[in-house]
Amino acid sequence: VAHVINNAYGLQSPKIMGRIDLASRVGRVDCFIQSTDKNLMVPVGGAIIAGYDRQFIQDISQTYPGRASMAPVMDVFLTLVSMGELGYKNLVEQRRELFVYLKKNLSAVGKKYGERVLDTDANPISLALTIDSLKIDEKRNWSYVGSMLFQRCVSGPRSVPRGVRKSVCGIEFIGYGSHCNNYPHAYIALACAIGMTKSGVDLFLQRLEKTIKEIRKEQKKLEGVNTQPKKKYKAEEDKTRGEKKKAPRKGEDIPKKSVIHLPATILVGSYGGGTAMQMSRMIYMYPISKGNIPPGLIQGIQSCLPRGEDFKSLKWHHSVQVSSRVYGSITNSINLMAHGRIFHGAKSLKNLQKYPMFYFFAISGVETHRHKPGLVKDPAVLVEGEFRPADQHVHTVDIDPYPRFGSDMAKIFLDLRVKFSTFTACCYDKVDKTVEVVRMIILDSDLESIFDEKAMKKKKSYLLHFAANEMKASKRVIEWIKTGNVQGHH
Repeated sequence: VAHVINNAYGLQSPKIMGRIDLASRVGRVDCFIQSTDKNLMVPVGGAIIAGYDRQFIQDISQTYPGRASMAPVMDVFLTLVSMGELGYKNLVEQRRELFVYLKKNLSAVGKKYGERVLDTDANPISLALTIDSLKIDEKRNWSYVGSMLFQRCVSGPRSVPRGVRKSVCGIEFIGYGSHCNNYPHAYIALACAIGMTKSGVDLFLQRLEKTIKEIRKEQKKLEGVNTQPKKKYKAEEDKTRGEKKKAPRKGEDIPKKSVIHLPATILVGSYGGGTAMQMSRMIYMYPISKGNIPPGLIQGIQSCLPRGEDFKSLKWHHSVQVSSRVYGSITNSINLMAHGRIFHGAKSLKNLQKYPMFYFFAISGVETHRHKPGLVKDPAVLVEGEFRPADQHVHTVDIDPYPRFGSDMAKIFLDLRVKFSTFTACCYDKVDKTVEVVRMIILDSDLESIFDEKAMKKKKSYLLHFAANEMKASKRVIEWIKTGNVQGHH
């Protein structure tokens, strides 16, 4: 029987690698497999197979058909060359120190709400926090904690509920997702992986505590409804339409078919497939009317719409948005997402998919085809002044029943040498005949504290003035669009 070790995060832990080495000397280890994205901070898509028998590893290599992309190999090569041996060892040591910091503070949060961090001293990578008391009702059980964190741009933690039964290839698993039958606790598992920062850990703990508070608030609402006698609600007159509607009962859920919990705007994320969606932090978003946008901007977009489209029939939405860069991503690429608008009113969250057209212009702090001519050939990359389709979708994965959002294509490369990047993004949905126009301001970590939400509420006029002046400064680009000298009228 072969001994194959799933060494998912183990490469970044000297303790785990030492155990594997000891196992190979006193016993048998045929090979061990580690993910490149988890250990080397590269995009999802690659793994390293290693072992102590060179011929065995070569035999594995020869069975591979060799038709996959070269990108994972190049990503690893460039990353290792750029950081060097000393740079990687420093990151490994920083991760070890950060693990202690995360465990201490996670324990403090758990203790505050009657939960605790599970004792897993043999695991130097992952931690688990019990969530036994965080069940709202049968529908919103322990898995709901993971989905709430995901909606708050925390995509790493995995919820493991109690008593889940699942059949795989005819074999029934009890307590699916945990490591044994009938584990006594529901918990969320999270990894302290290489590349994490102290500020990132603090932000995660803040969002986790906020999520727990919201769940406790919902629990109190339900307790209040259950203890009070039922009341008969009179029908209320809808003054706007003259229709009669029944007043909703306290604690009544909003139907999923009518609401998807994402802001109705263009979002900034980094997508790697499956559950690998990392989101930026939306610091501030302010809707604006057409009157606040220079006329040349509207005319420029109108001239670039696909031929045959009636400009007057479109529904336009305009806003200015301040966002952070994507947390946890070491690449300079981002994906634009428009799920909040294009999937609003969907009857089901399952297998949703659309291909809206994206367009961006009036840019600063962004790498374009002028800097890298090869970007024009990649259909996943947005090119300035050209409409390109994007795959916007919702899907589910095996680990839980909650929806995962994805954005293949609609990719933009930020210039990380500058403190902030700006551009105007336009999403044209032909099916619903809507156009979303957002002036994006993407800040690095040094500027985030300056543009916090409370400060921006006091500076609405300043923000609009800043955005308007920036658009006026892009007259040359707007005139270029108006002349029709634009590629890709498809």
